[in-house]
Amino acid sequence: MDALAKLRWQQSGANHVSFHDIEGQLWPLFTGCCHDRGPSGLRTARGGKAVGHDLPSRLADHTLGKHLIQFWADRPWVGDTAAPYINWDAIGQARASLTMSRKAWMSKFAAGHNGVYARMKQRGHVESALCPRCHEAVETPDHVLRCKFGDPRFEECAPVLLEWGKKSGAAPGLMESIVEGVSEWRLQPQPQRLRRRHARSTQLAEAAKEQQGIGWGAMLMGFQSRKWERIQADHFRNQGSLRSGKRWVTELLKKLWNTAWDLWSYRCFQLNSGHDEEAIRLVTGLDRHIVHVLRLGPNFIPPELHSLVKCMPSTLLRRPVEAKLAWLDKIELGREYLTGRQAPPAIRRYYSRRLVHGGLLARLRRSNLPPPLRTNSRAPKKALLSIEQEDEEPTPSTHRTINPS
Repeated sequence: MDALAKLRWQQSGANHVSFHDIEGQLWPLFTGCCHDRGPSGLRTARGGKAVGHDLPSRLADHTLGKHLIQFWADRPWVGDTAAPYINWDAIGQARASLTMSRKAWMSKFAAGHNGVYARMKQRGHVESALCPRCHEAVETPDHVLRCKFGDPRFEECAPVLLEWGKKSGAAPGLMESIVEGVSEWRLQPQPQRLRRRHARSTQLAEAAKEQQGIGWGAMLMGFQSRKWERIQADHFRNQGSLRSGKRWVTELLKKLWNTAWDLWSYRCFQLNSGHDEEAIRLVTGLDRHIVHVLRLGPNFIPPELHSLVKCMPSTLLRRPVEAKLAWLDKIELGREYLTGRQAPPAIRRYYSRRLVHGGLLARLRRSNLPPPLRTNSRAPKKALLSIEQEDEEPTPSTHRTINPS
């Protein structure tokens, strides 16, 4: 009975095919209960092939895409009427390759739902929304990327981005235009020299002008003009390369997101450096103990270690914490060897246990050293070479992630 029911259902589905036009799809869809249908039961009208490997995401983009685009277009750091010019496809592909934690941070940072003082003031955690570094403007994500106290970190990121452009085969002048545009935006709200400095070619000038309408700060958050992809695609095509312009701008977005993260982490370092009171208090006690040991001199220490206690206190106290712990450990071991008595472990290993094994040394090191750069110049071939030649100038109907129309 079950087999007969399935056969009847297949015959009914094969004879009654209903077509459905979905905006943003290249071909109309039809629902049919054919024997070779996939899990979704949806097929294209041409050849009976599936629409895509991620059909639920496509349907979600169709129903929610316009609302998401409107949400991001309403952000204050995105230019008015900029949504049709933003490369939403590249944003979706770049975001899909991030880890969950990076996705969450990037979305919250771009939306302003993070620890900036403008949001902290709304939540009642701080009294003023002014930037705690420059005290000149309200601290928003846009200001974090622009604050003058972040200049040292951006000066480290800019050469790395240019080096990545050379390794990845960027079009001549493209990465220079982007880096200079972001640099000018960081110096003043509306750069006046932008058009003249980017006039390396007509295409670059037009792309820079369109990006200025979207916002150079918005580009660090992923909102870039479609024209950058077209310029890079034309460059690959003229070289006879099978590389994809879409893949290239996707990698570019991830590099720019790393730069935004570097500016944010540097801001957090500037606000929190040197404020780990527990670790600083323990290091202060270690220094006092070292001074006390030096005052005792070579008493109860083997002759081979006398040179350790003849150094100046100021010289020893300038050494790293790891070197101080190693020096103190040698002194204690020498005393144990000479006297034959072992110091109680709770006393002998107090500073080593608290600083090294307790994690305070790592916290102290993080509070004194700037965080390492995430922006790097690595250009893996797997990320840049396309498996097959892609359409370098896709029409709005072939967008996979979000269709702005």
